[in-house]
Amino acid sequence: MLYGVVANEESVHFADILPPTFGATCPSSSLVVYAEHGQLSAQVNWTEPAATDNSGILPAVTSNHQSLQRLSQGTHVIRTLRLTNQETRPLVTSRLMS
Repeated sequence: MLYGVVANEESVHFADILPPTFGATCPSSSLVVYAEHGQLSAQVNWTEPAATDNSGILPAVTSNHQSLQRLSQGTHVIRTLRLTNQETRPLVTSRLMS
């Protein structure tokens, strides 16, 4: 929570009540990747979502998988979280099929 002082010396409390967002950087469909012939895994590349916040402070972003990671054959769900100093909320869930 941010604190400020106005001209008459009264204490004013400011709270950022709008959560950060990934906006248009969230993938709109599944990403399908094919392994090379004879391989059971593939190195997968995707554009990682970027979070913004109306407070002007960039939220930290974390994910259970990273771009350019080698993933085994199958379906993988990639969850990306945006973190503020007050809360953690999942916002992007992508399905990756390799």
